[in-house]
Amino acid sequence: MDASIRTSSSREADRSGELSISNVSDTENEWVEQDEPGVYITIKALPGGLRELKRVRFSREQFGEVHARLWWEENRARIHKQYL
Repeated sequence: MDASIRTSSSREADRSGELSISNVSDTENEWVEQDEPGVYITIKALPGGLRELKRVRFSREQFGEVHARLWWEENRARIHKQYL
């Protein structure tokens, strides 16, 4: 029984390794900025010096869904101007 558990976990490790290897080129051109506590912005560098806003993530500890939506509505223009 232990052997099957080890085999299963080693397969998972292999899969996660494959995922990280296939995403290396993407992650080299991406970074995360913390705009304010609980707000994380993922930015991707594009050819020609352009930038793309890839994702805005909110901490569940500090933002509920409604609060996050309101924050985005109020700060969207500033985020685009500041980071892109």
